[in-house]
Amino acid sequence: MAEAQKRNAKSSAKVEGFLRESVEVAQARLETLEAEAQKILHEVQARFQKVSGKDWAEVRERLDHLREVGMERAEEWKDKAQEFRVEAAEKLESLQVSALRFLGVASREEVAELSREINKILKRLDDSRKRKAGKPARKPVVGQA
Repeated sequence: MAEAQKRNAKSSAKVEGFLRESVEVAQARLETLEAEAQKILHEVQARFQKVSGKDWAEVRERLDHLREVGMERAEEWKDKAQEFRVEAAEKLESLQVSALRFLGVASREEVAELSREINKILKRLDDSRKRKAGKPARKPVVGQA
């Protein structure tokens, strides 16, 4: 039995040696693969940063262009809106004038003219009252009634 144990120990030693060599070879390969993976990862990151930088610069350039175009369009629409507002106000005013004429309502100019005429008449009345107040009252003639 001792011999069997010796054989088993020798076989175990051989298996251990074989496994140890295989593990060492595998470990060496893993280290090599890990180093290559690190290199590839760094290259990919560098490329991504370059591409991303270009993309961001392009995106930023496009956004700036869109902002400029948007500002130009906004200015155009602002001018058009202003023109529309002026035209609409003029049309509304002409419609109001037409409606007032149709209804027979006096215009501002007509009201101002009437006001001036009324003021002239009131002034004449005041002047004639002052003149009458300044003259002595007439005595009625006796015998005339």
